Amino acid sequence: MPAFILDTDTLSLYQQGHPRVTPAVDLWPDGALGLTIISVEEQFTGWLGLVRQSKRVDRISAAYDGWVKAARSFKRFDVVGYSVSAIARFQQLKKLLPGIGGNDLRIAAIALEAGATVVTKNRADFGRVPGLTIVDWSV
Repeated sequence: MPAFILDTDTLSLYQQGHPRVTPAVDLWPDGALGLTIISVEEQFTGWLGLVRQSKRVDRISAAYDGWVKAARSFKRFDVVGYSVSAIARFQQLKKLLPGIGGNDLRIAAIALEAGATVVTKNRADFGRVPGLTIVDWSV
């Protein structure tokens, strides 16, 4: 299991070459960093939405190119699935913290089950999750 799990926003910063996030990610060896399947789903859903709403050929092509680049970037990370125990943990967190978005709670639940630290800029929400360790590599 990875020691650190990037949330979707941090993954996007890495993919965009953020001047602090990218070197921080690049310091770690293979296997130390992960993503959740939730982040993969969020990114694929976003690219699929762009593909489907685009009318112009160049925009359709650009959306597919973005999707391919996103998929290629995932190979740098271990993708952690959404296990039965993580789903049960999510359901508990959802009752405890109703003001936090579902996907953030899913990512938190997966990280808790994996014993991993979440790398996120969203300290306001992830910081409220009991027992979850977070770090922000963007500052």
